[in-house]
Amino acid sequence: MIRSDSREQGFALAATILALVLVGALVTGGFFAASQEQRMGMSKQFSSEAFYYAERGLQDALGAYTRGFLQAQMPAPRDTWYAGKTTITSGGQPVGEYELNFTRLDAQLYFIEAKGTVVEGGRYAGATHSLGVVARSMNVDVPMNGALQVYGGVWIYGHALVDGNDWYPADWSDCSSIGAVAGIVMKDQSTLKGPQGAARIEGDPPVEEDPTLDEASFLKFGDVDFDELKAYADHVFPHGAKPKPEPRLDSNGNCDYSIKTNWGAPTIPGHACHYYFPIIYAEGDLKLTGGGMGQGILLVEGDLEVAGGVEFFGITIVKGELITNGTGGHLNGVTLVQGGSVLDMNNALVGGNAVVRFSSCAIQRAIANNPLTSRLKPIAQRGWMDITAAGG
Repeated sequence: MIRSDSREQGFALAATILALVLVGALVTGGFFAASQEQRMGMSKQFSSEAFYYAERGLQDALGAYTRGFLQAQMPAPRDTWYAGKTTITSGGQPVGEYELNFTRLDAQLYFIEAKGTVVEGGRYAGATHSLGVVARSMNVDVPMNGALQVYGGVWIYGHALVDGNDWYPADWSDCSSIGAVAGIVMKDQSTLKGPQGAARIEGDPPVEEDPTLDEASFLKFGDVDFDELKAYADHVFPHGAKPKPEPRLDSNGNCDYSIKTNWGAPTIPGHACHYYFPIIYAEGDLKLTGGGMGQGILLVEGDLEVAGGVEFFGITIVKGELITNGTGGHLNGVTLVQGGSVLDMNNALVGGNAVVRFSSCAIQRAIANNPLTSRLKPIAQRGWMDITAAGG
């Protein structure tokens, strides 16, 4: 009979216990490592999602705000504005949000900070990422040195008035005058006929000759040109159209942008369309008659005929000729005519009173409040900078 040594039995028990402890430690370590790996993966995933929410915030900011709106929120350089939080949903459930902060640097430059936050994921919620970008509003460089700029000849007679003295309606807010500019700027002053009769040209000087004028002077305006402007037109009219512009409201009392003849309400502060500045494009000749009002940017591929006391405020660009007759009309802002101009106010039966008048405020309002001409864009090739670690 063989008898086992009790010391060998004790060693086997200890070895078994040690093995169980080691196996347990390995299993626990494996679970811990897997858990940590999962947490790191989830953390990286939610950090990436927060980054994308912040980037979406920047893109929305660049596409949603006009210079006019931002200047109203931040009247002076170094002013800041908090645009609030925007929730991002998926399947009807909130998954993230972004916050926007703006700082105005100067007249056209802004610093935009977007902070993206994940709001889903239970204990993983709360991941944040911050991005910043320096952006500038579009530079629409229309001439500001005359009321009427003409490449061809000009004939002024009757009761016409071309006025280079800066003017704006008394009930417009946040306007200032830059003083008098030329009444007419033209390539060759020898092609001016008149003023005849009771017609007048006023300004400082009344007429200025600029031999450097070429076709590009009437088609290229800083960051945009005539073709780009017409591509983004809010309202398009066929050749020969005779619209009567007037502000229109929808059934809820909001400005109805869908009505082609709604060109804003320039002389009615408090109206829902007072800050609506559309781009209007005529594919050929256009005739404005029978009164009415409008504002924004008016582009005419052919000739523009103005009669019947219509009033327009902003930028008028005519590839053909400008012709006014009868009671004429009022073009306030700047008027660029690539062809020629015949300003005929000689019909005393209707009391001719057409006016082409310079208004720096009308020009600036038309640019600053249109989504195309005042949109923001990054100034550098890199669209954003990561400022997550920059602190508060």
